[in-house]
Amino acid sequence: MKNELKVLYVEDNPGDVELLTMCIERYYGSENIMLEVAETVEEAQKAFHADKYDLVLTDWHLPDGEGIDVVQLIRNIEEDLPIFLLSGELSDNHINIAKEYDHLCCLEKDYSKLFIDTICTQLGVIRQ
Repeated sequence: MKNELKVLYVEDNPGDVELLTMCIERYYGSENIMLEVAETVEEAQKAFHADKYDLVLTDWHLPDGEGIDVVQLIRNIEEDLPIFLLSGELSDNHINIAKEYDHLCCLEKDYSKLFIDTICTQLGVIRQ
């Protein structure tokens, strides 16, 4: 495993950012997972052009667009990067849209151990 795993989290709700940060620390505190936050599609685009990430997490609904906009801009640059589309409540429409893209998962935000394990497994972090 690399020394540092970089995750871009595109989320405009500070409470969700805090919950994810706390859960990663709680379940994977000894791992070196660096979470960088962008609150909008525009901020995500700037961050993605400025840095390299191991994984992207994006909320479905953002102030200036949709999470799928983030997916499209990333896929134009890096087609194999793992991306999770997150929603407080997944619908059939969410799942159908996600099926159009390779290497894309939809998760309902619940911040359980299973939720965090799913994300960290994609990063290659295996908890003993």
